[in-house]
Amino acid sequence: MPYQLFVRAGTDYDAHEAIRVNEGEGDYVEFDNEDYCLRVAVRIQDYQGHSNSTCAYFEQEEHKYDQISVQMSIMFKSEQVNGDYLVWGNDFDEPIRDILPYGFSIGYNIMKWAIDPSIDGDAYADKPYLYGKALTSMNRIHKDDDKGWPGYLHNENLLTDTSSSARSKHFLNEANRKKFDFEPMVQYSFDFYTPYITLGKEFAIKLPGYNLNVEQYCGSQPLRYVLKNNATKKVYAVVLFDVKRL
Repeated sequence: MPYQLFVRAGTDYDAHEAIRVNEGEGDYVEFDNEDYCLRVAVRIQDYQGHSNSTCAYFEQEEHKYDQISVQMSIMFKSEQVNGDYLVWGNDFDEPIRDILPYGFSIGYNIMKWAIDPSIDGDAYADKPYLYGKALTSMNRIHKDDDKGWPGYLHNENLLTDTSSSARSKHFLNEANRKKFDFEPMVQYSFDFYTPYITLGKEFAIKLPGYNLNVEQYCGSQPLRYVLKNNATKKVYAVVLFDVKRL
């Protein structure tokens, strides 16, 4: 059955605005409040919506197999956030246990093994969630030299002087995360990208040895990504992927 994907973003669960997908490298939406300044850009390969179906991001050699990208820059104005508390992942307002597909637990275990061992959550709860530590879940993290939008993130201004995989491995250790703080008045940029989630011509999860078309499970709730402080429960960023059947 045909569907259309709508993308929205905001700074809490209740207030969002529609954003255009696959805009230019310098384009983003900005949310500025008394606590922090947030900028967001979303890219989806083969996007089926009211904007471009692809963009130059996916023409880069390092991203030629990726299917989505959620890039964010955030500057906390006074708050210092410990690295063990900042999480990135999915949560839902209503239970999803009755629509979870057969083999979900297999896919979940593959995801923890092959992609991000820091992922933790409860998909069978009344308010399901799956969060990973931002320091390990984000593919690329920059500590920016200035407070402007950085465009596509490359290998300059990396948070650590190591590869993304080495940084993730380092911060899988809880003690290392607790030693790190996201400092106030410093802009940090994140790029979450993956070849394993497709939101374009098909709505699917494609893990090593496990493929699942999830279009039939969509429609009741949007797929929601959040960046939040898991100690205080304060939400900093929300990105919604909302499927509407035509």
